[in-house]
Amino acid sequence: MSQVTRKFRAEEIKARLALCSNAQNPPSEPPSSDSPVAVATQSAQTQQSNPSECLAPDYRLGERLIELHSNTLRRLALLELITSIRAHVKFDGLSSTALYILRKPDIEKLISRLLAMNSVCVLIRAHTLNFRCEHIESMEWEEAALQYFVRAQASLTILRSAFPQVTRAQVSRLRKVLAVTPPAKAVHLPLQQLQEIYRIWQKICQEREDNRERYIALHGEFPQFTLTTLCAALNVKVRK
Repeated sequence: MSQVTRKFRAEEIKARLALCSNAQNPPSEPPSSDSPVAVATQSAQTQQSNPSECLAPDYRLGERLIELHSNTLRRLALLELITSIRAHVKFDGLSSTALYILRKPDIEKLISRLLAMNSVCVLIRAHTLNFRCEHIESMEWEEAALQYFVRAQASLTILRSAFPQVTRAQVSRLRKVLAVTPPAKAVHLPLQQLQEIYRIWQKICQEREDNRERYIALHGEFPQFTLTTLCAALNVKVRK
Protein backbone atom coordinates (compact mmCIF):
# COMPACT_ATOMS: atom_id res chain seq x y z
CA MET A 1 0.00 0.00 0.00
CA SER A 2 1.11 3.53 -0.68
CA GLN A 3 2.50 5.41 2.30
CA VAL A 4 1.24 8.71 0.89
CA THR A 5 -1.86 9.99 2.66
CA ARG A 6 -4.80 10.42 0.32
CA LYS A 7 -7.79 12.61 1.08
CA PHE A 8 -9.88 11.73 -1.96
CA ARG A 9 -11.87 8.52 -1.80
CA ALA A 10 -12.49 6.63 -5.03
CA GLU A 11 -16.16 7.64 -4.83
CA GLU A 12 -15.23 11.32 -4.63
CA ILE A 13 -13.00 11.04 -7.68
CA LYS A 14 -15.85 9.35 -9.54
CA ALA A 15 -18.16 12.19 -8.52
CA ARG A 16 -15.62 14.70 -9.82
CA LEU A 17 -15.32 12.62 -12.97
CA ALA A 18 -19.04 13.11 -13.59
CA LEU A 19 -18.49 16.87 -13.36
CA CYS A 20 -15.39 16.76 -15.52
CA SER A 21 -17.20 17.89 -18.65
CA ASN A 22 -15.54 18.73 -21.91
CA ALA A 23 -17.33 20.23 -24.88
CA GLN A 24 -15.79 17.69 -27.23
CA ASN A 25 -16.09 14.76 -24.85
CA PRO A 26 -19.50 14.36 -23.15
CA PRO A 27 -19.59 11.87 -20.25
CA SER A 28 -20.06 8.26 -21.29
CA GLU A 29 -21.13 5.14 -19.47
CA PRO A 30 -18.56 3.91 -16.91
CA PRO A 31 -16.47 1.00 -18.17
CA SER A 32 -17.18 -2.51 -16.98
CA SER A 33 -14.87 -4.62 -14.83
CA ASP A 34 -13.23 -6.13 -17.92
CA SER A 35 -12.56 -2.75 -19.52
CA PRO A 36 -9.05 -1.43 -20.23
CA VAL A 37 -9.26 0.57 -16.99
CA ALA A 38 -9.68 -2.54 -14.88
CA VAL A 39 -7.08 -4.42 -16.90
CA ALA A 40 -4.57 -1.61 -16.51
CA THR A 41 -5.02 -1.24 -12.78
CA GLN A 42 -5.32 -4.92 -11.95
CA SER A 43 -2.18 -5.82 -13.88
CA ALA A 44 -0.18 -3.45 -11.70
CA GLN A 45 -1.46 -4.84 -8.42
CA THR A 46 -0.86 -8.57 -7.99
CA GLN A 47 -2.35 -10.33 -5.02
CA GLN A 48 -0.32 -12.51 -2.72
CA SER A 49 -1.09 -16.20 -3.12
CA ASN A 50 -0.98 -16.97 0.58
CA PRO A 51 -3.15 -14.69 2.76
CA SER A 52 -1.41 -15.89 5.91
CA GLU A 53 1.76 -14.17 4.72
CA CYS A 54 0.04 -10.85 5.40
CA LEU A 55 -0.12 -11.58 9.12
CA ALA A 56 2.56 -9.88 11.15
CA PRO A 57 4.46 -12.55 13.14
CA ASP A 58 4.39 -10.49 16.33
CA TYR A 59 0.60 -10.14 16.40
CA ARG A 60 -1.04 -11.77 19.39
CA LEU A 61 -3.85 -14.25 18.86
CA GLY A 62 -6.54 -11.96 20.26
CA GLU A 63 -5.34 -9.05 18.14
CA ARG A 64 -5.58 -10.71 14.77
CA LEU A 65 -8.42 -13.23 15.10
CA ILE A 66 -12.10 -12.37 15.49
CA GLU A 67 -14.38 -15.20 16.58
CA LEU A 68 -17.90 -15.45 15.16
CA HIS A 69 -20.35 -17.10 17.55
CA SER A 70 -23.18 -17.89 15.15
CA ASN A 71 -24.30 -21.51 15.58
CA THR A 72 -25.34 -21.56 11.94
CA LEU A 73 -21.83 -20.67 10.79
CA ARG A 74 -20.25 -23.13 13.21
CA ARG A 75 -22.56 -25.91 12.02
CA LEU A 76 -21.76 -25.16 8.38
CA ALA A 77 -18.04 -25.18 9.14
CA LEU A 78 -18.30 -28.56 10.84
CA LEU A 79 -20.39 -30.01 8.01
CA GLU A 80 -17.81 -28.81 5.49
CA LEU A 81 -15.06 -30.47 7.53
CA ILE A 82 -17.02 -33.73 7.67
CA THR A 83 -17.64 -33.65 3.92
CA SER A 84 -13.95 -33.05 3.25
CA ILE A 85 -12.88 -35.85 5.58
CA ARG A 86 -15.26 -38.26 3.87
CA ALA A 87 -13.66 -37.20 0.57
CA HIS A 88 -10.31 -38.26 2.08
CA VAL A 89 -8.93 -34.74 2.38
CA LYS A 90 -6.08 -34.76 4.90
CA PHE A 91 -6.04 -32.30 7.81
CA ASP A 92 -3.08 -31.93 10.13
CA GLY A 93 -3.93 -32.00 13.82
CA LEU A 94 -6.94 -34.34 13.78
CA SER A 95 -6.46 -37.53 15.76
CA SER A 96 -7.44 -40.97 14.50
CA THR A 97 -10.31 -40.98 17.01
CA ALA A 98 -11.65 -37.67 15.71
CA LEU A 99 -11.44 -38.93 12.14
CA TYR A 100 -13.26 -42.12 13.13
CA ILE A 101 -16.09 -40.20 14.82
CA LEU A 102 -16.46 -37.66 12.02
CA ARG A 103 -16.63 -40.42 9.40
CA LYS A 104 -19.45 -42.26 11.17
CA PRO A 105 -22.68 -42.47 9.12
CA ASP A 106 -24.73 -41.08 12.02
CA ILE A 107 -22.38 -38.16 12.76
CA GLU A 108 -25.26 -35.73 12.13
CA LYS A 109 -26.73 -36.82 15.46
CA LEU A 110 -23.56 -35.70 17.25
CA ILE A 111 -23.19 -32.30 15.61
CA SER A 112 -25.25 -30.47 18.24
CA ARG A 113 -23.22 -32.07 21.03
CA LEU A 114 -19.94 -31.13 19.39
CA LEU A 115 -21.10 -27.54 18.96
CA ALA A 116 -22.28 -27.37 22.58
CA MET A 117 -18.81 -28.49 23.67
CA ASN A 118 -17.29 -25.52 21.80
CA SER A 119 -15.26 -27.87 19.65
CA VAL A 120 -15.81 -25.69 16.59
CA CYS A 121 -15.15 -21.99 16.22
CA VAL A 122 -15.17 -19.71 13.17
CA LEU A 123 -12.37 -17.15 13.08
CA ILE A 124 -11.69 -14.12 10.90
CA ARG A 125 -8.13 -12.99 10.32
CA ALA A 126 -8.54 -9.32 11.10
CA HIS A 127 -5.13 -8.24 9.83
CA THR A 128 -5.58 -10.10 6.54
CA LEU A 129 -9.10 -8.73 6.12
CA ASN A 130 -7.82 -5.21 6.74
CA PHE A 131 -5.05 -5.72 4.19
CA ARG A 132 -7.42 -7.08 1.53
CA CYS A 133 -9.92 -4.25 2.02
CA GLU A 134 -7.13 -1.68 1.71
CA HIS A 135 -5.95 -3.47 -1.42
CA ILE A 136 -9.43 -3.28 -2.97
CA GLU A 137 -9.78 0.38 -2.05
CA SER A 138 -6.38 1.12 -3.58
CA MET A 139 -7.35 -0.60 -6.84
CA GLU A 140 -10.63 1.32 -6.98
CA TRP A 141 -8.75 4.57 -6.33
CA GLU A 142 -6.24 3.85 -9.10
CA GLU A 143 -9.03 3.04 -11.53
CA ALA A 144 -11.03 6.17 -10.70
CA ALA A 145 -7.95 8.41 -10.84
CA LEU A 146 -6.88 6.98 -14.19
CA GLN A 147 -10.34 7.58 -15.63
CA TYR A 148 -10.25 11.15 -14.36
CA PHE A 149 -6.86 11.87 -15.93
CA VAL A 150 -8.01 10.50 -19.27
CA ARG A 151 -11.33 12.35 -19.11
CA ALA A 152 -9.48 15.58 -18.24
CA GLN A 153 -7.36 15.03 -21.37
CA ALA A 154 -3.97 14.44 -19.84
CA SER A 155 -1.27 13.79 -22.40
CA LEU A 156 0.31 10.37 -22.76
CA THR A 157 3.48 11.69 -21.13
CA ILE A 158 1.53 12.84 -18.08
CA LEU A 159 -0.41 9.58 -17.90
CA ARG A 160 2.72 7.45 -18.10
CA SER A 161 4.35 9.57 -15.41
CA ALA A 162 1.35 9.37 -13.07
CA PHE A 163 0.52 5.72 -13.84
CA PRO A 164 3.78 3.96 -14.82
CA GLN A 165 2.02 0.60 -15.23
CA VAL A 166 -0.25 1.88 -18.02
CA THR A 167 0.88 1.29 -21.59
CA ARG A 168 0.26 3.38 -24.69
CA ALA A 169 -2.11 0.72 -26.05
CA GLN A 170 -4.12 0.67 -22.83
CA VAL A 171 -4.45 4.45 -22.91
CA SER A 172 -5.70 4.30 -26.49
CA ARG A 173 -8.29 1.65 -25.62
CA LEU A 174 -9.41 3.58 -22.56
CA ARG A 175 -9.89 6.75 -24.57
CA LYS A 176 -12.15 4.81 -26.92
CA VAL A 177 -14.14 3.39 -24.01
CA LEU A 178 -14.61 6.86 -22.51
CA ALA A 179 -15.12 8.48 -25.94
CA VAL A 180 -12.29 10.91 -25.25
CA THR A 181 -10.15 12.30 -28.04
CA PRO A 182 -6.38 12.67 -27.57
CA PRO A 183 -5.59 16.08 -26.09
CA ALA A 184 -4.51 18.96 -28.26
CA LYS A 185 -1.33 20.86 -27.52
CA ALA A 186 -1.24 22.93 -24.36
CA VAL A 187 -2.88 26.34 -24.65
CA HIS A 188 -0.62 29.34 -24.07
CA LEU A 189 -2.11 31.27 -21.17
CA PRO A 190 -1.66 34.94 -20.22
CA LEU A 191 0.68 35.78 -17.38
CA GLN A 192 -2.12 36.67 -14.96
CA GLN A 193 -3.76 33.29 -15.51
CA LEU A 194 -0.45 31.49 -15.05
CA GLN A 195 0.10 33.24 -11.74
CA GLU A 196 -3.39 32.33 -10.53
CA ILE A 197 -2.88 28.66 -11.46
CA TYR A 198 0.47 28.56 -9.70
CA ARG A 199 -0.95 30.25 -6.60
CA ILE A 200 -3.73 27.65 -6.34
CA TRP A 201 -1.22 24.87 -7.02
CA GLN A 202 0.97 25.96 -4.11
CA LYS A 203 -2.05 25.92 -1.80
CA ILE A 204 -3.08 22.45 -3.00
CA CYS A 205 0.45 21.12 -2.47
CA GLN A 206 0.30 22.25 1.15
CA GLU A 207 -2.99 20.43 1.67
CA ARG A 208 -2.36 17.17 -0.21
CA GLU A 209 0.52 14.69 -0.39
CA ASP A 210 -0.39 12.51 -3.35
CA ASN A 211 0.72 14.19 -6.57
CA ARG A 212 -2.13 12.68 -8.59
CA GLU A 213 -4.63 14.03 -6.08
CA ARG A 214 -3.03 17.43 -6.51
CA TYR A 215 -3.60 17.37 -10.26
CA ILE A 216 -7.21 16.25 -9.80
CA ALA A 217 -7.80 19.06 -7.30
CA LEU A 218 -6.11 21.59 -9.60
CA HIS A 219 -8.27 20.56 -12.53
CA GLY A 220 -11.30 20.89 -10.28
CA GLU A 221 -10.34 24.54 -9.76
CA PHE A 222 -9.80 25.13 -13.49
CA PRO A 223 -12.10 22.68 -15.32
CA GLN A 224 -12.09 24.89 -18.43
CA PHE A 225 -8.51 23.77 -19.13
CA THR A 226 -7.19 20.31 -19.90
CA LEU A 227 -4.67 18.66 -17.62
CA THR A 228 -2.20 18.96 -20.47
CA THR A 229 -2.58 22.74 -20.41
CA LEU A 230 -2.47 22.94 -16.61
CA CYS A 231 0.69 20.84 -16.35
CA ALA A 232 2.34 22.97 -19.02
CA ALA A 233 1.32 26.10 -17.10
CA LEU A 234 3.04 24.78 -13.97
CA ASN A 235 6.26 24.34 -15.93
CA VAL A 236 6.40 27.95 -17.08
CA LYS A 237 9.37 29.58 -15.36
CA VAL A 238 7.82 33.04 -14.97
CA ARG A 239 5.99 33.01 -11.62
CA LYS A 240 5.69 36.68 -10.80
